Amino acid sequence: MVHILQIDTSPRLEHSHSRMLAREFVEKWSNYHPETQIIHRDLGLNPVPYIDATWVKAKFTPPDQYTPELAETIALSDELIDEFLAAERYVISTSMYNFSIPAVLKSYIDRIVRPRRTFAVDIKGFKGFLAEAKMRIQELATDW
Repeated sequence: MVHILQIDTSPRLEHSHSRMLAREFVEKWSNYHPETQIIHRDLGLNPVPYIDATWVKAKFTPPDQYTPELAETIALSDELIDEFLAAERYVISTSMYNFSIPAVLKSYIDRIVRPRRTFAVDIKGFKGFLAEAKMRIQELATDW
């Protein structure tokens, strides 16, 4: 079984080209691979909160040293990372605002890039835990 994590970022539920393309891709994929399990994360409807000082402290604190406040603060990040690591394929629909990705997608990335969870650091440098993963980027640009 293939696990796909579909992430939508547009706040527009209708008339969003990126949502439409992602939906069509996932539907067609599922038609050819009916055993596919889709996990849908909608950042447009349910934005991930921005990181704050407590979250940063939790990020760099070993889990066995968490206070109840740090554990509560890092819980969403753990959920997002577990969801991300469980997927084998990713479909991310996003628009471009001011020549960059939307803030909700950046906030999501900030929450899933964590030492000891998605990467490690040693004297040789950084080592990502998804180093063997393959990526395909498909993009579409419109001028509205």
